[in-house]
Amino acid sequence: MVEVAGESVVERLLAKAGRPKKEVQKLVEEKKKKFAGLLTDEGAAFMIAKEFGVDLSGSEGNGKKTQKLAELSDGQSGLDLRARLIHVFSPKKFEKNGKSGVLCNAIVGDGSKEMRLTFWRDDVKKMGEQKIERGTLLDLTNVGVSSYNEQKQLSIGFGGTFFVTKEDDNSIPMPQQTLVKLKDLAANQNNIDVFAKVSRVFEERQFESNGKNGKVIGFEIADETKTVRASAWNELVEFVKKLSAGDTIKIEGAYTKEGLNGAELNLGWQSRIIENPKNFAPKSVATDFEEKKIQELTEFMNAKVSAKIERVENGKLHYLVCPACGKKLERDNDGYNCLNCRKTREPDINLVVGLTVNDGESSLRAVLFGKQAEKIISISKEEMKQLLQEKPPEEIIDELNQKLSGKEICVQGRVRKNATSEQNELIVQSVVSIS
Repeated sequence: MVEVAGESVVERLLAKAGRPKKEVQKLVEEKKKKFAGLLTDEGAAFMIAKEFGVDLSGSEGNGKKTQKLAELSDGQSGLDLRARLIHVFSPKKFEKNGKSGVLCNAIVGDGSKEMRLTFWRDDVKKMGEQKIERGTLLDLTNVGVSSYNEQKQLSIGFGGTFFVTKEDDNSIPMPQQTLVKLKDLAANQNNIDVFAKVSRVFEERQFESNGKNGKVIGFEIADETKTVRASAWNELVEFVKKLSAGDTIKIEGAYTKEGLNGAELNLGWQSRIIENPKNFAPKSVATDFEEKKIQELTEFMNAKVSAKIERVENGKLHYLVCPACGKKLERDNDGYNCLNCRKTREPDINLVVGLTVNDGESSLRAVLFGKQAEKIISISKEEMKQLLQEKPPEEIIDELNQKLSGKEICVQGRVRKNATSEQNELIVQSVVSIS
């Protein structure tokens, strides 16, 4: 009879499943044969346990944890390890042999060494479902060691997985604190985390850089201290597109750049987003939209306002933006330059509409951008481009006043002080209704 190498796993399976040892050994060999030698004994035992409905992740641990990361050698396999999650990168989709999948690289450490670890398919999904954050202590099963560019790295093999340990192991240090409040952001910070609520999500944009196609999406987030703009690039764009105003998130591994209104967050391949994180405290973020009268509004308040449109204010109805990232363009002798992309661009436009609204007691200036402006005036960006070629903004505004004056609207937004008038104005984040 073949002796099972993953004895600790098998013993736990025998104890919990109540199956004879010979039967378990036979099932292990059959499972390994089915996977053409790609499965270790311990991996096979974990797969059998799952089929039996047996949980091997109990408080007694998940196998041997005697080896430290610094002691591991290239080529080892079937290891059970304990380590703390130091960093998680953006999940990536891949294709191999005609099949698609997803992987997620991470950095783990146990005090002796930090190493790269790759999670695959179901474990990537499990990371998201369990809202696992930096600093979490993990028990890893059926881990293999390989080398890349002379650096040892870890990968969870077939049948292996990870468990969040219930033990308090102070011998494995926590990663360096990286959590900051939005008010404390400054340009050129790296590897920072924030808890926030989503205020607004903009449109996805495509771009080309160095002969490669990419995509980016802008969004606004807020905590109790400030509202800031963020940009997510490439792999994270699809995740951000699914977010809505009011969603709670944790961003890990972001970096900052100087924007028009201070430091802005950027989320690249080293970043990730956790939706509805476990450690989020909703009471600490004041981004819910409470119904308010205009005279009750104060600076930085997030409010829902119902009022009547008095008039559309004079203005250009648009401003020039970078077609790649959506930021404002600066004009110089060479053309229009994007300070964010650091390139000369052919400009696109973004709509901006100012309204004076009145709720029967007080008046207020409300400013709408992009899709919200299009929704109020029922004119798309492309249609506005054409109109601006045919007539001046003043004439278009006269026509809009005839169409919109007296209409009832309900909008949600954030209150700020106008830099010129020092009066409160509402920056509209969503148009609830217009009638």
